Amino acid sequence: MITQLVVSGTAALVVLASLTAPAIAREPVAINSIVISGVDASGTAFASLSVPNRSNDRAFFNSELSLYDVHIAKMYEVTDALCQRRLTFPFNQPLQIFQWSYSASSIPIGQLQISCREAEDVMNTYGRAFLSESTAIRRPLSPDAPPTSELLQIPTLNITGYQVPLWQSFTRRLRLSGNY
Repeated sequence: MITQLVVSGTAALVVLASLTAPAIAREPVAINSIVISGVDASGTAFASLSVPNRSNDRAFFNSELSLYDVHIAKMYEVTDALCQRRLTFPFNQPLQIFQWSYSASSIPIGQLQISCREAEDVMNTYGRAFLSESTAIRRPLSPDAPPTSELLQIPTLNITGYQVPLWQSFTRRLRLSGNY
């Protein structure tokens, strides 16, 4: 009887643990650079995400997500994190929008505008993964200074399980702008 209870209790704990286990940080994303070049008076930050190759439709690591899906996620993650932080120059005024330029192998792919509110909504919809990801971001630290790299811990989106097709549908509906 006690053995049955222990076995049943152990099985229940295993099932419970598998249902409530937090997501872990994902594999690092191959990124050449993330650069914040400046912020205008309206609170629009100008940012760029550069990745190594144009094969962005191939699967990321061992998942159903494409590299494109993960790159778009990275833009939302960085937007949300920087909108919530009070960093020094060039963020002297409240941020409203990030205007992202997205390129692969130095070839422009397009631009994506993400408001701070939209980034927060996306992060709340999909949730934050258990671990943050170390992300190198280059930004000028003073007027007329070249961008300097700093390593920030950026919370990642929790795009797992049933959320994978939802995220893919979301990224397919986005329309990147630009004459590329």
